[in-house]
Amino acid sequence: MTPQRIADISEPIEQLYSDLTDELLINIAKHLSKATATWSALHEIETLQEMGQLTEENIKIINDYVKRMPKEIKDAMNESRLEALGEMEQKLADAAAQGYLTAPVTDGTVEVTQALSNQAANQLNIVNQTMLNSSLEAYQTGVYQFREEMNKAAIDTIETEQQLGVAQNELNKAAASVVEGTENRTKALRKCIRKLNDAGIIGYYDRLNRAWTAEAYVNMNIRTTVHNTYIQSVKTRQQEYGTDVFQVSSHAGARPLCYPYQGKFYSWSGRSGEITLGDGKKYPFEPISVTSYGEPAGLFGINCGHVPYPMINNVSEPVKEDIPNEEANTREYQESQEQRLLERQIRNAKREVELLGDLAEEKDVERVKRAQARMREFIKETGRTRRYDREQIVTQRNKVVQYRPKINK
Repeated sequence: MTPQRIADISEPIEQLYSDLTDELLINIAKHLSKATATWSALHEIETLQEMGQLTEENIKIINDYVKRMPKEIKDAMNESRLEALGEMEQKLADAAAQGYLTAPVTDGTVEVTQALSNQAANQLNIVNQTMLNSSLEAYQTGVYQFREEMNKAAIDTIETEQQLGVAQNELNKAAASVVEGTENRTKALRKCIRKLNDAGIIGYYDRLNRAWTAEAYVNMNIRTTVHNTYIQSVKTRQQEYGTDVFQVSSHAGARPLCYPYQGKFYSWSGRSGEITLGDGKKYPFEPISVTSYGEPAGLFGINCGHVPYPMINNVSEPVKEDIPNEEANTREYQESQEQRLLERQIRNAKREVELLGDLAEEKDVERVKRAQARMREFIKETGRTRRYDREQIVTQRNKVVQYRPKINK
């Protein structure tokens, strides 16, 4: 299973949460912009009165997505399990038929898949509740930020009038007179909505109380679980057949904590020794515990793209894969991370235009164009494949892309 295959299997769940984030942010921005009052105190009263309706709407939005989650999770994990079995089951069965192994009477990978699916569902339930709370907190923050921006505009006006010798003594009177027009309100709302977009929706707090956006956490969690389902299915099925030595796959872009183990042989059980393979040669193997296995960024860990190839005594051939030199490996990995960053920047800029709606200006569209230009230059320099699907803004209820490429004012 390649890193790209892991991404492909995870894509439906990741996309659901990306769209869910977009839809919640768009709904929050709609409510922030709904109040018509220009005086900050009155605007705050109007917008906070929207909390009940916003809560109901956001719960409905989340539930619309959540009801699809169990099937999507089960399908993803089962697809990973079947892929693992499809790549090794026939070889194990043939070896058993030849007397090298003993065929098991049950298949424990079904239970493995169910357990990991349940684990993923429980973690995403936490994300769903956190997203609801975060969306309401984001709305309140936007309301209070608007108040501060409008009060700041009033203070700036007082200072200007003091310099002119015509000072007004009461802040609220100044605020009420200064913001009779819409200019300050528009500026304040634009600033609040841009901050809302940059912050995103929190989906998870880790053990160190670090906040993860829903998109970032779900992407990491689901890809890791899909990959882990594959790994645990291989491990379980090997052990059921009575063999536990495997070879680590090799690929470009391996992380530093994975790179040293590519192409080498290890055992699940903790044994060490030599295994004679189908080519008649002996190969040393060590316990999996001597690797970085078990560390978040280690072998078979979070976002790892490596897989184990089962090795059967006197049957299996060692897998010959070109292992790139460390310099090329590092460059490949850095380029993949840079591309994902550029994709997020494009998506973020497009979403900001959508959140601003009628408040959007030409400079907001220019920000999208600059982000796209950086991507074009990056693709030209590296020769990588551009993934337009990762740059789009599409909501569940509105299948048509909402991003507006032109501002006519």
